Amino acid sequence: MSDLIEDAIKINMSNLDNFNIDIIKKLQDIADLHIDRHKILQVVINLISNATNALVDSDNNKNSIIISLTEVDDVVSVEVKDTGVGILDEDMQKLFQYGFTKRKNGHGFGLHNSALIAKELNGSITVESEGLGKGASFTFSFNRDG
Repeated sequence: MSDLIEDAIKINMSNLDNFNIDIIKKLQDIADLHIDRHKILQVVINLISNATNALVDSDNNKNSIIISLTEVDDVVSVEVKDTGVGILDEDMQKLFQYGFTKRKNGHGFGLHNSALIAKELNGSITVESEGLGKGASFTFSFNRDG
């Protein structure tokens, strides 16, 4: 999983470098998983990309993304937390709906697709934000057995 997260960061690296975004990694060493690597990678890439966009659209001086990997009781979690634009309460329930986007050039497919993948893996994606200007945290969790 640590290698997968590193791959997702590398795929997003051109955007991260262009906007002076600090990546902070808190990666617990976990045993190898026997689960669809490509599906997991797709979700993590999307979460990092969304965090990057939230930072680019933000007026915050400190642009950082914290990526955490943990495993507790056979549940693996990848959290992507940013210091970006944040999310309004009324938008929280709409985030995973197909076509919902707040970005001018967004298409509203990434989080919807990520939620479908999480469900397919008997997992979930949760989101937390204290509101506009206060960043957001997305956590993708799934059982190690899929």
